Amino acid sequence: MTTRIKTSTIFLIIVFLTNSNISLISQTFNNTDNGFYKSSNNGLLRMLGTNDENGNISGVGNGNGSNPAAKLNDRIGGTVEWAKKANQTVQGLYYTNLRISGNTTSAKTIATNIFVSGSYNYDNTDNFSLNQIVYDGINHIFTYDGTEKQTILGTGDNTNNQYANLILTGASSVKNINSLNSVNANLYIGGDVVVNRKIETNAVDKIDSLVIKGLSSLSHAKLTLRNTEQSVFNWNTRLAGESQATTGILSLEGSANVNLQGNIYNELGTLNIGENSRLNAESTSNITFNDNFAKLIMNQNSYLQLLSGAEIYNNSSERTNMSFNASTSPATIEYNGGEIMPTVDVNFDQTSQMGNAYGRVILNGTATLPNGDIYSR
Repeated sequence: MTTRIKTSTIFLIIVFLTNSNISLISQTFNNTDNGFYKSSNNGLLRMLGTNDENGNISGVGNGNGSNPAAKLNDRIGGTVEWAKKANQTVQGLYYTNLRISGNTTSAKTIATNIFVSGSYNYDNTDNFSLNQIVYDGINHIFTYDGTEKQTILGTGDNTNNQYANLILTGASSVKNINSLNSVNANLYIGGDVVVNRKIETNAVDKIDSLVIKGLSSLSHAKLTLRNTEQSVFNWNTRLAGESQATTGILSLEGSANVNLQGNIYNELGTLNIGENSRLNAESTSNITFNDNFAKLIMNQNSYLQLLSGAEIYNNSSERTNMSFNASTSPATIEYNGGEIMPTVDVNFDQTSQMGNAYGRVILNGTATLPNGDIYSR
């Protein structure tokens, strides 16, 4: 049974939302006079707004409580749903679970400095879509900071429907980008996540791993970085899928610049380094391609730098899983030690497999030759 309490304005002294699935339906939610708000995961606060009113939450979710009572108000418990059937701004607060809904004409503007420790999703009832969720400006920051597994919500097709700056944090947590999330039958989480400027994590409270995995037989999961600012991956990244058609894709595009301090393990996915983009593998990093279904694509003027101590491994026996641009501005791999990765097998066919040979190779330091053949064009 669901209980709904509907009001224009809630002035809060003490409210508990428990496992009985109580919904507070409100235009304005004000916590005053040192009151506190506590909700279980089944509690729901729906911000409807009315007429020209956006709806507003105050006195809770500011993330700065200084005493035990106030700390209950640091983060809003349960789920907050911004649900006006019209344009609405989602406040920059600390949420446990955040849900966005509307109708075909609603535009939902996501304010900067939102923190989510649980789930962030949208309700596509009434044909509400990811293309109606707008992230406000190039300096916008969205943070997933849960200490348990979290799934990153997909993004829309246009720049303003995509994350500007994404922060993943939460000690020892795992963040997922899945093509389909079936935790709730009515909840679709899009598989393509786009970050237009920067992706990073808190260096002290960093996550354990990022998993990009295609789960549906009809779609892939993809993380695209389009940025000129330097992003830092100090976690392990896994590219996976359930079949060759449902892969996990990590794509660097539009002059992306990424420092890799963890490992990339590609077991059924694609690492794409786009035109003018760069991946810098630091001394603690390994990049592994598990078999011939694990792909590396390096485009024109792309750059993969392996600093001393970093290694790249191709476990494919065919070695036809990699392609390197060989134009006048070719794809470049720079080795600063370690073993040079073979690019072809012993039965190399220059007619059919030349695209699997290096574009340009730079050797520095003590890089050593492999037990295999190297071709460059």
